[in-house]
Amino acid sequence: NLFEIFCGDIPPNQVVRVTLIYVAPLTILNAQTYRLVIPAAMSPPFNPRNTTENNNNDNDNDNFPPLLNEDGVKITLGSVVSTSVDITSDTHQLRTIPISPLVSAIEVVDNNNNNNPLLDRDLVIDFTVQNTPLPTDPQIFITTDETSTTAMMLSWVPQHNNSLPDDGSDKEWIFILDRSGSMEGIKIMQLRAAMLLILEDLHPDSLFNIVSFGSTYEFMFPNGISMPRSDQNAYNTAVAYINAMEANFQSTYILEPLQAVLGSTTTTTHQRIVFLVTDGQVSNEEQIINYVANNRGSARVFTLGIGPTPARTMLNGIATNGDGTSEYVDGMTSEATVQAFQRQIATATNTSTFTILSVDWGGQDGTQSPFPFPALFTGRRFLQFFLSDANANTNIVGDVVITAQQAGASGPTTYTVQSTDFIQPNSIFESNVLHSIAARELIRDLEEDRSPLHANDNQTPNNDDAVAAEIVRIGVKYQIASSRTSFVAVDNQGWQALISDDPISDLGAESDEQDQTIITAPGLCFPKDGMVLIMGKEGLTPMGDLAIGDRVHIGNDRYSRVYSFGHRNHDKMAKYIQIHTNSIVTAPLEISSNHMVFLFDGRAVPAGLVRIGDRLMLGRRSNGRTTTAHPSTGEEVTKISVVERRGWYAPFTESGVIEVNGVIASSYVSLQGTEYWSVGGVGVTSMHALAHAFQAPHRVVCWLAFESFCQHETYNKDGISDWVSGPWMLAVWFVSRSVYVQALLAVPILFGALVCCVVEMLMIMNLWVTILAGTVGYGIIMKITKNRQKSKPTQMT
Repeated sequence: NLFEIFCGDIPPNQVVRVTLIYVAPLTILNAQTYRLVIPAAMSPPFNPRNTTENNNNDNDNDNFPPLLNEDGVKITLGSVVSTSVDITSDTHQLRTIPISPLVSAIEVVDNNNNNNPLLDRDLVIDFTVQNTPLPTDPQIFITTDETSTTAMMLSWVPQHNNSLPDDGSDKEWIFILDRSGSMEGIKIMQLRAAMLLILEDLHPDSLFNIVSFGSTYEFMFPNGISMPRSDQNAYNTAVAYINAMEANFQSTYILEPLQAVLGSTTTTTHQRIVFLVTDGQVSNEEQIINYVANNRGSARVFTLGIGPTPARTMLNGIATNGDGTSEYVDGMTSEATVQAFQRQIATATNTSTFTILSVDWGGQDGTQSPFPFPALFTGRRFLQFFLSDANANTNIVGDVVITAQQAGASGPTTYTVQSTDFIQPNSIFESNVLHSIAARELIRDLEEDRSPLHANDNQTPNNDDAVAAEIVRIGVKYQIASSRTSFVAVDNQGWQALISDDPISDLGAESDEQDQTIITAPGLCFPKDGMVLIMGKEGLTPMGDLAIGDRVHIGNDRYSRVYSFGHRNHDKMAKYIQIHTNSIVTAPLEISSNHMVFLFDGRAVPAGLVRIGDRLMLGRRSNGRTTTAHPSTGEEVTKISVVERRGWYAPFTESGVIEVNGVIASSYVSLQGTEYWSVGGVGVTSMHALAHAFQAPHRVVCWLAFESFCQHETYNKDGISDWVSGPWMLAVWFVSRSVYVQALLAVPILFGALVCCVVEMLMIMNLWVTILAGTVGYGIIMKITKNRQKSKPTQMT
């Protein structure tokens, strides 16, 4: 239930943005309603004794993470077709924000104060499709990803028109009720009310019993022997027992009462149906689920989670392995609890169940989940996942054939889904969503001891090494975090992080005082399809066609010559930040994280620091057919995402500025990922100005001998210009030195930058010619003056 992220040391003024993509199948409540559940919170898990190693405490609360963002978080569902879908929530208040007459955005707000909601309960949202019943026939969804494997999903809502009547007379109902301290208050009150109503509706010929649990457990009837509902004394005893129930059983021990119920048999005439009702979280979920799985068949187990943060993983796992279903209520009203009980009782008494005997996945070899096939219930969605083996022929997939046995039928029935009817789902996030879900389900089978490895006679159920190896194989292949796999991300753009190996500065500084600034490799800057405006060419030109010597637009009808490419590679893929603005005539800017872009106020900042709401400096707007130059204006950033594109291009212009996709950007990257070059946390000068100054010698050489030295620039194997690679490594070495070394060298560096700028300025302004002409002219004048003085007569005194 708990997913953790650990961030490394973050330098001052840096931002780490973490994006979580949560993938899960939707639950189908009825013929027209889907349910989305996002587990936003969990209660501190109780740690039962003797279930974990080195445990001397009854609780793990000391290590439980605090509530994320006590001021609440903004949750918005965008672009919902409001005329065809009703959106409701039992857990949160929803506010509709019209976008157009047909489309709305749905914002989640706090139930009490209309502000951003706290993450103190699970978010449950129901989507009811109007006038369009959900499909019930078997459907097959299929995708193929970069691993050359096929993922398939069977979705089926079984229907049985000839269900046999079952009034529950042959059932033994056992209710395992949580009476721990966390149930105190409204939850235990509503549970009492619900149990009285359920007890009254039980068939007189059925058997029943109640088990209360907390730190210990007790059967209502002695020795765990269930009594007939028709026995008036037993009924009266149960009513008195329910009315006296309090949340006074202290802590939460779930395994022991389950063992007492599933491990014993008191009747052979009635089918045992178990209801587990709890609001608690425990730390031995895996042990509980595995016990139910290992005792499958002794009873059917249904679960009911109460409260805002139920243990959904555990309760779903218990129900799946116990051939039951799971329901969740907030526990605030007895009506909701009664309705949940009634739905599950109806499922338990419905003889219209299905048992899948086999699934032929179009002739493909692979692994499927869940394993073994669970029970199917009429009207409830069933999902089965399949991942083909690596050597499977993913280009040839035949029809999928499902063989199932309906309860009461004389023989099995075959259902066929034609390959021409397969559905290839599209995702706004990733192309391998189906692979991710299927891999997650396969790992869950392994974690819950119900995989093919556990069913194989050649493997013992306790062969942890084989199970762990398979979890690692699947997790690494499909990038799934699990009990055996975790992942390390180094920078969100995939660059290598470099840190000085020598912590001791030339001044003998202590290693713990070293500036630990992370330096990334040379920025990739722009992808191949970034668009620029070149003087003398019609329309826009892709970055991949830009050449040294071209003059590109830099805003306000000004152009500047490209004299070098710091980075140039035509074929390699990379991830770029995609920055959208509220302009409808400019394509989004795609740029690497540490490359600098100009804000409307004239500051050059790394693209990774740009935030929604910032205003970018624009220099040109394109309507897709013509290109026009307008005075630079600012456009507000409306969306920021990450995209993968081909090509790495870092064009250097003589002005140090370039316009790409209509946005004014710098030609340079920030060495420290910040706007200013800082020493010891103190900003010294603009990164853009510093980089431009130190490129002055390069520009001077190109100004003097462009064709000889710059027109035919060469690059190393990584696509870095030979002009740039040496100075870059020197810069990397410098900014990784201690704060003392940087402070000592700051003055000569700034002086050198100033000299470079002055020399370049003089050359650009042709002042060298003026000075030379002036010097020669001054010498001639002085010589003429001297000669004239010699030619005059000498006066005698």
